[in-house]
Amino acid sequence: WPPLLSFLARNGNELLVETNQADAHLTALFTLSEAIGFVLFQRGGFLLHGSAVALNNRGVVFIGEPGAGKSTTAAAFTQRGHRLIADDMVCI
Repeated sequence: WPPLLSFLARNGNELLVETNQADAHLTALFTLSEAIGFVLFQRGGFLLHGSAVALNNRGVVFIGEPGAGKSTTAAAFTQRGHRLIADDMVCI
């Protein structure tokens, strides 16, 4: 996102974020949506935009476009006694 923000992910355990951005929310969004994904990838994971619940001792992930109902679906499962694993971002 130059010139607003840039990052360097090293060895899955270090993340350097450089910005001249005064908006902390924009910096947080960039860091969570882009940079953390690279760190997780370096650690052997993969970041998905979705929600996950535990169903029959397995993790089930709901992915889709924004507004598709991922969180709503996960909430419906939790109301039926299933455990929420993650909402909005899921690392597999």
